Amino acid sequence: MQSVLGSERSKLYANPSFSEESIQRGRAFQPQSSDIIVATAPKTGTTWLQWILVLLRSGGGDPDFEDIYQVSPWIDFAWDLDLALEMAPGIPRVYKSHERLAAVQRGCKYIVTVRQPGKTVGSWWRFLAAKGAPVTQLHRSPSSMVYNEEYWARNMRFGASLMEYYLEYWQCRQCEDVLVLCFEDLQKDLAAHLPVIAAFVGIEADEELLRLVASKSSKEFMMLHESKIDESWTHRQVHRVQRNPNPDSWSPASRVTLGCNAGLDATAEAALQEQWVAGVTAAGGPASYPELVTDVRTSLAERFGVLYQFTDETPKGGLARTVSYEVRQ
Repeated sequence: MQSVLGSERSKLYANPSFSEESIQRGRAFQPQSSDIIVATAPKTGTTWLQWILVLLRSGGGDPDFEDIYQVSPWIDFAWDLDLALEMAPGIPRVYKSHERLAAVQRGCKYIVTVRQPGKTVGSWWRFLAAKGAPVTQLHRSPSSMVYNEEYWARNMRFGASLMEYYLEYWQCRQCEDVLVLCFEDLQKDLAAHLPVIAAFVGIEADEELLRLVASKSSKEFMMLHESKIDESWTHRQVHRVQRNPNPDSWSPASRVTLGCNAGLDATAEAALQEQWVAGVTAAGGPASYPELVTDVRTSLAERFGVLYQFTDETPKGGLARTVSYEVRQ
């Protein structure tokens, strides 16, 4: 990974939902070169990517695990769950992290996503509300939470604002060991992205495997298996192991929803754009989220050629693709 802007803040965060021992053991973990870390900002598709990768490496079989963390451990949280990072199953091994790229463990491959900031803060707020997090009593709507420094404007609980994550992703979009994807594009046409994901992680995937993974990564299929991703096992496990300082912060909460929720108010949208300009544009990055998306798509087209068969005019679904996304000059 080429150098990105470092941050002592991101390397020294102390999320109260993890034990200090678990954080330190996670930071001491040395991945293998074949490992994959899904190193995303919160609520930008982390669990979905873990699910997709586990299905790809398992040949598209039905998920036979009790909880996604058993087969794709969260690096900073594994010790609290009595999971050994070095013993993670599968080839390639798949891990989760919310560390920014400047702070994540070095030496493997990284998959990250960008998602429209307004949608991200809305999803983040609803997830925290489902968990009963006190911040959602202080901020009764996502529009209010865009001003909160600890959960959004400065930190997102993992040592970086969303804009800091995105600036680093943009800087690393051409790095050989980093794959940057657009969440909205995955939603629109996951099948068109699966060949790229498989190639990046080193999995040979024929059309049948791609079809199975696309089908079993749909919202409808994942909702049928929601207990594997809603942290219900996690909640029981932290109580059993008794290493975690705040076990009830892991109460179950849905990660898959079928409906769309109302957006932010105009004042909050303006605040997000101000945050974007200050955190991304002022540091040399794109002027807006749509420009970031264009840059990411262009990078994918340049790096993966005919494997990248997404176009924003492509109908949703299906595996037959004949037109790659046009590189914009």
